[in-house]
Amino acid sequence: MVDTVTGETIAGPLYGHESAVCAVHILASSTAGSLDVLAIGNDGTARLWRSVRPDPEAARGESARDTDARAERFGAWSASPHTVIATSWSGIRAVDSRVLGGAGSEALRPSVCEVLRSLRDGATDISFAEGREGDLHILAWQDSTPTADAQSAAVPAEQLGWYRLSADGVIRNSALWRRHDLPSANIGAHFLPPTEKHPDVRVLLCNWRTRQVVLVPSPDAPHQVALLPWGNELDSPWTVTTVCTSATGDIIVMASAPAPRASRDASDDLDPWPDDDTSSLGYLWNVTKGREVRQPFVLPKWTTTLTPHLGASGTRYIAVTGLTGDVRVVDLVAGQLRDVGLPVDQQITPHGHLADDLCGVRWADRPSGPPLLVHGEYSRDNAGDLMPIAVWDPQHPEAASRHLPMLCRRILWTGPAPNGESLVAVSDEHGVALCHLPSCELIWRTPLPALVTSFALLPDFDMAVGTQQGVVLLRPRLSDDWRRRLGC
Repeated sequence: MVDTVTGETIAGPLYGHESAVCAVHILASSTAGSLDVLAIGNDGTARLWRSVRPDPEAARGESARDTDARAERFGAWSASPHTVIATSWSGIRAVDSRVLGGAGSEALRPSVCEVLRSLRDGATDISFAEGREGDLHILAWQDSTPTADAQSAAVPAEQLGWYRLSADGVIRNSALWRRHDLPSANIGAHFLPPTEKHPDVRVLLCNWRTRQVVLVPSPDAPHQVALLPWGNELDSPWTVTTVCTSATGDIIVMASAPAPRASRDASDDLDPWPDDDTSSLGYLWNVTKGREVRQPFVLPKWTTTLTPHLGASGTRYIAVTGLTGDVRVVDLVAGQLRDVGLPVDQQITPHGHLADDLCGVRWADRPSGPPLLVHGEYSRDNAGDLMPIAVWDPQHPEAASRHLPMLCRRILWTGPAPNGESLVAVSDEHGVALCHLPSCELIWRTPLPALVTSFALLPDFDMAVGTQQGVVLLRPRLSDDWRRRLGC
């Protein structure tokens, strides 16, 4: 808001709209010291700000701040359960949710602490893990402006950092890789979370161009380097990787890449998108024992995600999804690859922006037994970008998957209720919903006029919802029946 006489900014930005603002009107109820502002946006909403008070001094301070409040993804931290770790393109913030328990009203705001800035690829390139001492481990590429340094000509503009955030707010950092060492595009960086056989957080780096895997047992420990057996077939922009620790304690690397073409020319480098008939191949390597787990095997076309179940006893299952809506599960113990998605005749042909968000997938732990796989079924019959959400049980692999009672846009979160039963949070065309996985029943839902991106369940069954407007803190009203069933 600008004073047209002086040209001075008199109030800070009015946040809310998810798209272009089409019209703004100052209502007749406004006074010189208190403005009522109505705005219409391309996001389909009309938004009203009441009693906006001109304050040029505060407006200057607001415009000087980094105002990117988006929350693309949350990180869980059991050592600080009231803290929401929110990531966006501008960095990582810690949001204190205890404002929900405060007296008073809507004027209350949660305190926000900046953890990291200038991330290379925003929320898409960040990993979290929690150590046995309660520290939150963060693995992220961070940009910085090259500056002169007493020790060298310039500080690298990009580095992979292993950050440890303690509950008292202290941040420690160890640089694992710098740009002058190797172009970061060739590096896959993954946490190995603690397991019963390996209680410490470790990092595994994969470099497909040099065919190396590098194990970093701790931030200050020497790196352990091993060679992979595969050649140039994995040096592709479509290569997808994941790592995990098996139930026996071995480190497993899994990779997917388009099957090598019979002939290759210079145009392939300009248009790396695989042909419609090109399958993806899966590769499994036991880093600890230095041997292949199995020969390369066929995976869904245009494989985009490899999602291992990371349990305390290690990993048995890895979910594989592709742009066509195909979903398969690798069973490391049984040595099997099982189809759990839609039949081929119901799958789609990808186009345009239909990429990694097509088929959301998450594992959900249960009080006992193997985890449940929660995944999207994006098929030819779906309208828009909403999809049915299926629940597959490895304990009964041949049984038909069950489904949530609504079409959804994203699978936001899976986790336990107070009584240990599995829950899932999803976003739909209206807002956010929470469902009970054992029964696939709807527990609670609320509309939110925003693009919902992430979710976290907080102590006392409070909730944090990430949107492109920021973090929304909620205290849901559950029915008495659901409070009893969930042990609230």
